[in-house]
Amino acid sequence: MPGRDWKRLADYVTRARVDAGFRARRSFAEHIGVSDKTLQRLELKHEPVSPTVQASIERGLDWSPGSVRAVLEGAEPNEQASQSAPAPVDPAEAAEEFRENLRRDFNELMARVDQFIEQQRRSG
Repeated sequence: MPGRDWKRLADYVTRARVDAGFRARRSFAEHIGVSDKTLQRLELKHEPVSPTVQASIERGLDWSPGSVRAVLEGAEPNEQASQSAPAPVDPAEAAEEFRENLRRDFNELMARVDQFIEQQRRSG
C-alpha cells in the first residue's frame, strides 16, 4: 500500500497499546488474536499488515472501524465510546508489585517489632 505512513501507524499503535495497559507486545497480540511476529513487523519494521489485522487492532484499541486507514493517511484515530472492561493486568507485573508491597510491609512490621523489643528492654 504505497503512500501510506506505516511508521506513523506503528507509533500510534504502540503508544495506544501501552496506554491501554499492554506493555508487552505479545500480550496485546494475544488479546487481539494475531501473532506476535505480525504485530512486531508493524511496530518495529513499519511493514504493512492485512485489513484483517488492521480490524483486529482497531477492536483491540477501541478505535472505530476505518481508524487505521485514517492514521495511515495522516488523520487521527476515532475512539469508540468505551464500555469495555478495564485494561487487563499482566500477571507477572502484578506478582512483582505484590512482592514489592509485601516486602515493604514486612520491613515496616519488623521495624515496629524491633522498636517494641527495644522499649521493653528499656522499661524492664
